[in-house]
Amino acid sequence: MIQLEKVSVGGFCLGAVGTNTYIVYRDKKAVIIDPADNGEGIFDAVSEEGLSIEAVLITHAHFDHILGLEGLLSKKSVPVFAPHAEKELFSNADMNQSAVFNRPCTVSADRWLEDGEAFTAGGISFTMIHTPGHTPGSCCYYIENGDEPLLFSGDTLFQASVGRTDLPGGNSEALKQSVMKLYDMLPENTHVYPGHGEATWLGFEKKYNPYVSVEG
Repeated sequence: MIQLEKVSVGGFCLGAVGTNTYIVYRDKKAVIIDPADNGEGIFDAVSEEGLSIEAVLITHAHFDHILGLEGLLSKKSVPVFAPHAEKELFSNADMNQSAVFNRPCTVSADRWLEDGEAFTAGGISFTMIHTPGHTPGSCCYYIENGDEPLLFSGDTLFQASVGRTDLPGGNSEALKQSVMKLYDMLPENTHVYPGHGEATWLGFEKKYNPYVSVEG
């Protein structure tokens, strides 16, 4: 079996609340995860690096993860992947909080994903993991990536923290169960790229996260 070259990860911190937008790429093909703002700028910066954007993945519908999508798609039409369970929030500017910030925004996907669904975007194999709690349809995207697995956790799991649950559709118990689901199903050496803040490792969070940890 031919071993594919591992993927690389870059990104930007964008928007009013410092949201992480990630660029996942291999062989000059790139996938954007959560275009937080300034979609035209995202496209231009990625293109200047010699990369071709092939798809967009969205972890959940909150305004700070979707405001850059329209601008990005205006530069290049690419397929958008999103969790099916989040469809209502994507279509409601009040629920996704964009109207609250006077930038009403709704989003539609080309492919609505179900929990555990494997798919390929930009030549990279992903698995969508449904992790409700921050919002009803929040999800994470997992890449096996040989011996360096990667998880793009949106606002489900942060470094030494978890996502807030006080916005429409939030549920603290569901969020805790979702984080435990990640602990149970993924390797401890999984590198976690969250929607806000610094990257971390799943094994570290499993042991030390003050909100959801595993004793021993």
